[in-house]
Amino acid sequence: MFDNHLAKEYATLLQDQLENHWKYVFSQHFGKSDRNFLKSIFSSCRKPESLIAGGSYFDFCIHGLNYHQFKNKVVILEEFVKNCGWTFFFQNIAIISKHSTTISIDSNNHLHAEDTPAIAFVDGYSLYAQHGKTKLEPTRQPIDDIGWARLLEEINAIEIDSWEEYRLLRIVRERINVQTMQFLKATNPNTGEVRVSRVPLRIASAIEAVRWVNQPTKPK
Repeated sequence: MFDNHLAKEYATLLQDQLENHWKYVFSQHFGKSDRNFLKSIFSSCRKPESLIAGGSYFDFCIHGLNYHQFKNKVVILEEFVKNCGWTFFFQNIAIISKHSTTISIDSNNHLHAEDTPAIAFVDGYSLYAQHGKTKLEPTRQPIDDIGWARLLEEINAIEIDSWEEYRLLRIVRERINVQTMQFLKATNPNTGEVRVSRVPLRIASAIEAVRWVNQPTKPK
């Protein structure tokens, strides 16, 4: 029988990490985390790597035993495995992830990498593992000013006010699924250097935000 060990290991480690991350997110936004709710989310998930063995079996039945009843369905299954990552099916909605860009294994076919992710995705999400066991990833570097500037541009942050080279920008929770936040973005007109500072939501003007950022001791 086809040994699908790596697929099971991949799915188990990745799901465990996602559950831990999502529990934290839920507790931050809703004040609690419900493990049963998370389990129900993953029960709706179809993982292509877990379908490889079944697809190989049906392919043998079709081409080796001339059993063509499910040929069209197997073609659909093959396309799903080739082109889709994990897919979460809900009522009238399907959330589809991309395939991982990196999978590293050791000589025993366990997920493994030294000082780099064993699994990595195009958006930067990753999982660190040594010989099939999850390990803590290196401390993440804080997002720098350029990173914040790109993020604010990508999510179309709302401009509340501007003054000279300063712009007061707000990320509104109703527009994306994150906490409402406000930032002061400053662009040096001579060098193009960008500075981004988070400021309280009570601030309503760019010049007020500049004054707040430049205070030696900022009030909470």
